[in-house]
Amino acid sequence: MKKIIYISMLLLWLSACIKKDAPSPAAQKEARSISILLGNNYAFSLFRNAIKKAGLDSLTTGETPYTWLIPDNSAFERAGISSDSLERMPAATLKNWVLYHILRGKIKGIDIPQTLVFRMNTLEGRAVYTSTPLPGQAIYNVEPGKVYLHINGVNVDKPDLPAGNGHMHVLNKPLSLPKPTVKDIIMTRPEYSQFTAALKKFGLLDQLAGPGPVTILALSNTQMNAFGFDEAAMEHIGPETHQRFLFSCYILKDSMFFLSDIQDAYPGKDGTFFPGVIVQEDVLFFLDGGGLMVRHKRFQEGYPYDLQYGNGYAQLFTGVSDLLALNGVVHRIDRPMVVPEKALIR
Repeated sequence: MKKIIYISMLLLWLSACIKKDAPSPAAQKEARSISILLGNNYAFSLFRNAIKKAGLDSLTTGETPYTWLIPDNSAFERAGISSDSLERMPAATLKNWVLYHILRGKIKGIDIPQTLVFRMNTLEGRAVYTSTPLPGQAIYNVEPGKVYLHINGVNVDKPDLPAGNGHMHVLNKPLSLPKPTVKDIIMTRPEYSQFTAALKKFGLLDQLAGPGPVTILALSNTQMNAFGFDEAAMEHIGPETHQRFLFSCYILKDSMFFLSDIQDAYPGKDGTFFPGVIVQEDVLFFLDGGGLMVRHKRFQEGYPYDLQYGNGYAQLFTGVSDLLALNGVVHRIDRPMVVPEKALIR
């Protein structure tokens, strides 16, 4: 009987001495909650404080998984947003803004379709648009297996940071809440007052409040004045004297893209970049690498060269493009794509 007891005690002692495998660093990291990951990293302190002020702490500690689109402190600095700016934001607005950075479930970069302008709903209710282009001319030193991801045209600097109760993607800039319509965007920005007046004069303005999607290529007052569309000149420009495409060429119906989409998109067989060629009425748009050219459709069908009525190569401005609305997006271009004398009614 004593032998049995001794053997049992020996087996217990031996089992206690067996070294168990420790969890891997990756497993330990993933086991930590979003709350711990944010709290332990000062680079996320501004967004962490915004979550607290918005009263959304429970989303970072609960078991329900969420995907967080997180701007780090450097991203806030690039956007000119300070801690004081966040403190002054009304509580309801701040809450909606934080919720706009949260998606349901754990969404890894590899789970996002290899496409451009893919719609995903946020907890706030309004959608974000993801683009995962193949590496193109604006992506250098391509890393095998790396996910290249943009959200509303904003680059994801650090994709796929795992957590026990969610997933994180670190943004290069904070996202902005979309405006109701592209019409609201251009009408509430003083720099587009002359452009807005021209669209109204040609009967093109009200359609910008429609369902979309639509992309607006907007001219600022500076560009309007520099290229023959100043207020004095516009007194002699109208639908009675000039063809509609003089201003309809800035409205791309059933089309939506961000600046990053045409900078990073992989070139097609014909050498063009997404979206390549867009046809609007009798106008052809050629997009590549951040710029646009416009041509008359008949020019491609063997008509004389003088039917080309472009005004050079229009560039999209960085920093003032990618203005998102629920029905589309507004970009600013650096010059008109059609000059008045090319659109005269003959």
